Amino acid sequence: MVNVAGRSKGCSTCRRRKVKCDEKQPICARCERHGLDCSGVRGTVFIDSSQSFARPRKKVVPTQRRRPAEPKGLPVLEADAEVPAALHLSAFRETFCISYTRKFLLRGGPVNLALNFVDFERQQNNEHSLLRDALLTLATTFFGHQHRHDKTKHQGYQLYGFTLTTLNRALCDPEQAKEDDVLLCVVTLGLLETFVPSGQFSWLMHIKGMERLLELRGPEAHRNPFSRQILQGIRRMLIFGSLNTYIPSILSRPEWKALEWKSDVIQKNTDEDLLNILADCPALFNRRDDLYALFENDQGAAALRLRTSILNEGKGLLEELKTWRQQWGEGLQDAMSERSDSPSELPSLASSSRDPPVPTWEFSGPAAATTMMLYFSIHIHILDLMSSVSVLPPAPLAVARQESLDPQVFPLDLGPTAPRRLDLIEEQRHYIQRLQTAALNVCRIVPYHLFMRSRLDAGSLHIGAMAIKLAWKAFQGEATVEGRWLKETILQSKNELPFAKGLWRDELDPKSSNQSNEEENER
Repeated sequence: MVNVAGRSKGCSTCRRRKVKCDEKQPICARCERHGLDCSGVRGTVFIDSSQSFARPRKKVVPTQRRRPAEPKGLPVLEADAEVPAALHLSAFRETFCISYTRKFLLRGGPVNLALNFVDFERQQNNEHSLLRDALLTLATTFFGHQHRHDKTKHQGYQLYGFTLTTLNRALCDPEQAKEDDVLLCVVTLGLLETFVPSGQFSWLMHIKGMERLLELRGPEAHRNPFSRQILQGIRRMLIFGSLNTYIPSILSRPEWKALEWKSDVIQKNTDEDLLNILADCPALFNRRDDLYALFENDQGAAALRLRTSILNEGKGLLEELKTWRQQWGEGLQDAMSERSDSPSELPSLASSSRDPPVPTWEFSGPAAATTMMLYFSIHIHILDLMSSVSVLPPAPLAVARQESLDPQVFPLDLGPTAPRRLDLIEEQRHYIQRLQTAALNVCRIVPYHLFMRSRLDAGSLHIGAMAIKLAWKAFQGEATVEGRWLKETILQSKNELPFAKGLWRDELDPKSSNQSNEEENER
């Protein structure tokens, strides 16, 4: 009688009250205690669940499958028949190249945004699109370069020439030059020259082209969400280009700074304040050139005033960095920690012959590491400027580090109000010490940056390349242990994953000039 519902032997009163009945006869104890009417215990009921009472199953009649009719008139494919050339693997080359480039180079950023708006499959047999051709140029050339496939790389260079011709025609039309796809085309080709350079300063030519297009469009054209995302994506490229030429970027102008970078459309980012500070650095380097010109013209008093102004502006930028660190420092401090194991255990340094010169840091994610590399890069820029103008007249660091105060080395008379040269040299040494400390902090981040490089977008790769280059220069290249370690680390990893080779060229690889001529001939 187990598992048969509705067969309780308790009295009806206990069953109705949903309590356990003690089945005492003739009246159960619970009903007797409460003075209730008791119907007594029910008798035993037997249920026959044998096969004869089971529900009969419906008999399934098997159906006979009909053989499909054999097709008539179709050719029989023999075993030695040739596979059509249309099924060759090269038919999927564009898909392979685009997928690879999107995964390893274009995460986030404006070019990845452009990929979302281009339908490659629909346009494969239609009229060529300028933006589509630019994206295929980047993807094909980058794929061939990373896999050392010369044929694919050569096809990318051929498409590069075709795209440049189409782009020049579009730029001749003032109205068409203001369109988003033209700007994105220039950005795409700029990325190509950054990671697969065809010349020493080719990427700077595209940076200048971007600025001319932005000047033509004006800041008001970037109020809508799509154009603003494009502008934010190329912001780093424009600033890095101006740092290499010492020409202030268009983004340092007041009308462009007035744009709301932090909006509801764009996620708030701690890097934005740092980029605003970095955008002001090229103007200071430009004023330093004016300072050198004053010394050449024997205008010592005017040079002294300009030097004081430059140093004050540099100190103001350092104060802005200090304020930023106090604002975001607590969160960033929680996101970074010193490695307890050997740095050489990282896969990115597996083939390096020496460990980093300082203990390295690890981070909670690539974004925090990129932010700190940008932070220390700005320190290096500002301190390099301040150390170069602290001694009057300006002198190379090797001369400034000498304790000799020979008047033949510094013949210019700055007047009675000029500071003592010994004080100036001590001030310069202070800036150099802080400069090298910032460069060492970049070395602490380099192993983690290289290890996470496959997860970084193009903008973060730009920041990493700039930071490493600045630290390498701060250590006077290969003249120091730190400089030699940076060079060895970069050279052993530059062919493994995306590397902004165009930002380095002749500085790390002396063969790059010859390779540049060969690549130009390929095009």
